[in-house]
Amino acid sequence: MIRSAILLSLIYLIVPSATASALSVPLWPEGRIPGFNAGQTVPSLEVVLPGDRTNDALLIIAPGGSYMKWCEWEGKCVAYFNKRGMATALLKYRTPRPLGAAKHISAWQDAQRAVRICRRFAKEWKVNPERIFFMGFSAGGNLTLLAATSSQTPSYAKVDDVDDLPCHVNGAIACYPAYVLSDCRNFDGSNRQKGNDLGLLMDPIFKFDTKTPPMCFLHGDADAHSPMGSVRAYHKLRTMSIPAELHVFSERKHADLPRGTWQELVWTWIERNRK
Repeated sequence: MIRSAILLSLIYLIVPSATASALSVPLWPEGRIPGFNAGQTVPSLEVVLPGDRTNDALLIIAPGGSYMKWCEWEGKCVAYFNKRGMATALLKYRTPRPLGAAKHISAWQDAQRAVRICRRFAKEWKVNPERIFFMGFSAGGNLTLLAATSSQTPSYAKVDDVDDLPCHVNGAIACYPAYVLSDCRNFDGSNRQKGNDLGLLMDPIFKFDTKTPPMCFLHGDADAHSPMGSVRAYHKLRTMSIPAELHVFSERKHADLPRGTWQELVWTWIERNRK
């Protein structure tokens, strides 16, 4: 059972508060990961619950890596939010990309399941189940857009009772999201036209459904994964009257947000949107 696995995997780490705890949480029952490919990593959530909590929100964080590997350093931002008294869940979704399937499908399944797991244990973790935020970088930013805009589209068939819970998020932060516009070949790789053609289309996997929440975008203006993807998503949210915030940083390339500044912007946005 998932609950037993969590209790067995409880460990204590050196985190901002002496009473903080860390949990390694499996996403799926053993042997029941949908579409699992041999050679993929086994997905999990690495949850940190600060002892000196300042709010009842939880932030799920998805690093990038082209859906092929993990950029470990992008996950280190959990410490910033833990020091602010916020619970975090680092999503270790499956990599590399699945064989013979869409590049994002394994990660999307893991993301939807991760949100449900967080709702399942919201009471135990002292988290408000309607204050779950999702943040990701690059491919993880692409996954963030998926989690935020397409929660009403099932990415897998029900595995157990956890899947009866909803998988929408209550706010999302997409940091330099990749593969958004149609000048990426098959919505993959960098933008061949810099995303500048107004006739470009957004990937239809982003449904912008009825549960799409407020969003915040951060992107570098010199990014080969064009900031126009963030601009177009921001514009779409505006047309739906969904609150959104957009930060584009001059002369910044991919994965090069201004250190310190971007975390403060995200924290301010979360504080404003978690109430």
